This record gives sequence, C-alpha cells and structure tokens, in this order.
Amino acid sequence: MRSLHLVLGLGFIGLILGGRCYTDYKYDTGMFTDSERLDQRLLSLGNCQEWCDETPRCKGVVLSPVDWAVRECYLVATTHITARSGWAASSLSDCDQGRGLHETTAITKQA
Repeated sequence: MRSLHLVLGLGFIGLILGGRCYTDYKYDTGMFTDSERLDQRLLSLGNCQEWCDETPRCKGVVLSPVDWAVRECYLVATTHITARSGWAASSLSDCDQGRGLHETTAITKQA
C-alpha cells in the first residue's frame, strides 16, 4: 500500500532529460556513503534528475521519505545505491535501445 501511496502522491511522470537516461525510481532504496554525496536540496521528483544532469560527477538521485515534513533530493556520485527503508532512488543507466531515451514512470517497490 505504501508503494501505491508514493505513486499516487507523486503522480505518473514521463521525463526526457537532456538525452541522459535514468532507471525508474525504486522504493526502499537510498543508502550511499557520505563521501558519495555531492549536494542536497528541496526539489520535486523530476527536478531532482534535471539537477543531476546539470551537476558534474552526478550519477544518481535519492529522495528522502515521503512522510518526512520536508522531502529532499540528494545527488550522489555513484550508481551503487543500496536498500534504505522509505527512501527512493534513481541512477543513470543505458538508454533504451532504438529510442535513445528512457522514461521514468513511477516509483516502484522492490520485490
């Protein structure tokens, strides 16, 4: 139910961001080391990826839990983002073959 709440709360989006491609946001993912954190600020789901596109060395984005009073976006210098309860993450990936771009559609709960 929590996954459904995240999807409905944030809405479905399709993002095409400057030719860079991202994995779908994954729920319960968001652990990274302090040395990999590039920056953080208050941003929406799509704006977080756009900010990553504009930031050298950025390889992924992590969103703090939806039930926090203030939701933050963290830019990280790694695609190795591991389990973290309540958080969501998306990282740079290879673009879909034939299309050249990847669309992020929702935050999904890992099985």
